[in-house]
Amino acid sequence: MYKKIIFHILTVISLSACTDKSPNSSNNEIVTPQKDCIETGVYACKSGETEPLYPFQWALNYKNSFFKAFKDIWKNDSDPENYDINVEVLHKQEIKGQGISVMVLDDGIDIKHEDLSANINKSMTFNFINNSNNPTPANNPNYQHDSHGTNVAGIIAAAQNGKGVMGIAPRVNLGGANLLSAPRNVDLDSYGGAAFSKNTDIFNASYGKNPSAPIPYDTATNIPTHIRSIVNLRNQKGAILVKSAGNEFIEFFEGANRTRDCPDQFKNILSCENLAHDIEALEPNVILVGAANAQGRKAFYSNAGPVNWITGLAGESGRGGIFGEGEDGFAYTPNERRTAVRGPSIFSTDLQGYQRGYSRSNSTDNLFARGLSIFKGIKNNPNCDYSQMGGTSAATPTVTGVVALILQVNPDLTWRDIREI
Repeated sequence: MYKKIIFHILTVISLSACTDKSPNSSNNEIVTPQKDCIETGVYACKSGETEPLYPFQWALNYKNSFFKAFKDIWKNDSDPENYDINVEVLHKQEIKGQGISVMVLDDGIDIKHEDLSANINKSMTFNFINNSNNPTPANNPNYQHDSHGTNVAGIIAAAQNGKGVMGIAPRVNLGGANLLSAPRNVDLDSYGGAAFSKNTDIFNASYGKNPSAPIPYDTATNIPTHIRSIVNLRNQKGAILVKSAGNEFIEFFEGANRTRDCPDQFKNILSCENLAHDIEALEPNVILVGAANAQGRKAFYSNAGPVNWITGLAGESGRGGIFGEGEDGFAYTPNERRTAVRGPSIFSTDLQGYQRGYSRSNSTDNLFARGLSIFKGIKNNPNCDYSQMGGTSAATPTVTGVVALILQVNPDLTWRDIREI
């Protein structure tokens, strides 16, 4: 289980580039003028180098990442480009998710965030608590972690605007709903059965259920009708559903209380909880996503098993050090040796404000999370509007973002085509 996983997300797209090489008649040198780039503005046919936090987005630009200086958490070989998702070449061909609608079903999205607001489609947003079209989590001073969905949304769709981070598909139509905090069962509404969700191309579900015993799967009350129904969306081509596999691989203790049932003979060899117990994960139109770290190996927490379909990038804890490069916590190898958990997670958007979300002034994670980090002489998260996210919850939107780019190039692909690609 600890051998290297070959996980590359292959973007099999062949297109004409924005640049056109042609000989210069005066000196016979090859020049590359910016030609045939339909995208307009200062960010036209550019990748994330325009964004201030891009050096920390190792999943998009491994070769030039800030973290490459830390040899023990990095894959240092002759071909470093093999360890990111290889989307820069598409961004430079103006492929940034234009025209594709992505729905983040989570605990809500901060729709006024400076790095998300440009892509928010208000007709695709809904709040199940107050029945409005604003799914921004309420400002609860006693609870600072309603930023899960905002983090997920930024990994997919943070705008290219010279601020913060850049999403994998930074020009998609972004929608979202607070499914996870809804006071009633709203599965059918969320998955295409309501006006706000019916035009969705891709659903991102960075959540799951991992009960200790299987749920009955043979009765009408337990079949996930909402999952099966999305094959009728997109004019019968089927909406795409990308879902996280879960983080229960390791045994976990809180104080003296054992919180996961992990038989000794399977500990650190198989997942402590069976991800196939989530009946949504068993549906054939679900793309279930595990997580890899910055070395291209299975992240210590990521569930493993035959139900997983692909691996995305999420990293490790991302908490120690200044930007997540340091040690935080530990895991066990199969021979019971305690090893440090080190390495970055995924940088993304957070609930705005220094007392909200994962990133806040009293956070204990690292200097970046507390708004105190400095990079190249600039304080780069002064308002705590950005943070880091790990887990298969973060790996899932890295796949969703790639799917958006693929659908932009060929919107005629069915859900079966996308799953096979």
